[in-house]
Amino acid sequence: MEKRTFVERTSRGKDTGRALEDKVDFLTGQGVPHPVSRAAEDMRKVMLSFGFDEVEISYLIPEEVLFRAYSDLFPVYQDITYYLGWLKHRMMELEEERPEELTDEEWECLKDIVKDVVDENLSLEEGVYRTMEELKVDFRGALRTLLEIWEQVRGEVVPERLTLRSSMPAAWLPTLRALSSEDVFPLKLFTISKVFRREHLMEETHGRVFTLLSAVIEDPEIDLAAGLTVVRSVLEKLGVRDVEFRYKHYSPPYYQPAMEYELFLRSYEVGTCGVFSEEVLRSAGVPNPVFHLEIGVERLLMAREGYPGVKELEFPQFYRKWKLKDEEVAEGIKPVVSPRSEWGRGVAQLLYEAFMKAREEGKVREKVISERLTVRGEEIHPSEEGRLKLTVFIGGLLKDEILGPAAGDRILVHEGNILGVPSREVKSYLKRGAVLTDYDYVRPLCLLAASRMESWLKEGREGKGEVTVERVRSLQDVNLTLLPHVKEYVLSRSRKIEVQGPLFFRVGYRGVVNE
Repeated sequence: MEKRTFVERTSRGKDTGRALEDKVDFLTGQGVPHPVSRAAEDMRKVMLSFGFDEVEISYLIPEEVLFRAYSDLFPVYQDITYYLGWLKHRMMELEEERPEELTDEEWECLKDIVKDVVDENLSLEEGVYRTMEELKVDFRGALRTLLEIWEQVRGEVVPERLTLRSSMPAAWLPTLRALSSEDVFPLKLFTISKVFRREHLMEETHGRVFTLLSAVIEDPEIDLAAGLTVVRSVLEKLGVRDVEFRYKHYSPPYYQPAMEYELFLRSYEVGTCGVFSEEVLRSAGVPNPVFHLEIGVERLLMAREGYPGVKELEFPQFYRKWKLKDEEVAEGIKPVVSPRSEWGRGVAQLLYEAFMKAREEGKVREKVISERLTVRGEEIHPSEEGRLKLTVFIGGLLKDEILGPAAGDRILVHEGNILGVPSREVKSYLKRGAVLTDYDYVRPLCLLAASRMESWLKEGREGKGEVTVERVRSLQDVNLTLLPHVKEYVLSRSRKIEVQGPLFFRVGYRGVVNE
């Protein structure tokens, strides 16, 4: 279909009298989620898969709840807490002299409206609409009339004893008290939402509004060791395996002494976890021990994906000035699927070497593996007594070659563009400053084939399967993807991803179970 500009499409639509959806196509394309919401959704799926129920926790926290949780440290936390305030109107008699443009009846009606607004029975906006109805005037006339009187009663902004949520431990207490009475344990809850903190030090890792995954487990048997096991499992499911648990020598009052850990990924503190204070729980009416975990979504993204600062991450439309080097883009190209076992990784390498050798020798089909295997848990071992016999072939899609012309293409990055380049052109690109990645089109597909065989063997099934790619049109076709921040960078700067060509890759495998 011929690509047309917005102006061309709208003008042609007018000429032909077509429906709006035919004039301008507003509904095609694939949008890109904000990185914070994307990460939050990943976390939500993980927590649900572990049996945690999602709840909403109020953003508005009474001051007495904070005092109960923070005890002697309340003044410290009070310093970083936002207090809510709103207009408190003055309760006073309006001037008796009515405006000349109003009748006595209209004046009395208007005073009643103002009194209802002052008494907070109506909002000022609702008062304007009621004035329109009662005085039969338009919106601007009603607003002008009402505001002339409003100046007599309008008050000042007065802070209340109600705060915006500045941390999660105190915010959990009312919910835990409400649900503990149901006496169904373990009680496993989580929420992912915003926290508001009046930070004094504004730097790359600090923002006044940020997103937290916060989770609690209430159970008579929960303790620190069991809680830490849960934390490690959650982090591993999120793809984070190198987190450092740092024991916190001094814990705030809402944690039991010596029962809090901070979570560090590289140089970033990405979260904290620990056992809630027995005294705080008792005063809040919560009968059982509670383990708490919280992970900062923005901090985790910065540590894991390389965002330079929280402002650039949250508001790229205002602050995104950073540029990824070609080396950083190249490092952000990763296999979608890889084998998990040593056997699987060895098979992937064996397949790749077999393809390259058969290509040089002009073979069109080759048997690569024929062996018996034993599977124990996650481990797969060759064994003469193995009950699974695996046979693996490569090639067979072409009459004269084992692979198509694109098999020699290498993937490189040049000025932010991701390109599949024939091997004869690679040297020319490198002279111009391009960065060569670790991948051609064949190697990541060998990883995919080995991973498929690995999963198939662990299930103990017999039969046959294959991985076939005749033509490459995208990174996904060769089992490659981009880390989210790299994808966002490449797409937002209109860089190209040109990975294409005839490949005719095929790995076929067959298994027999011998009892």
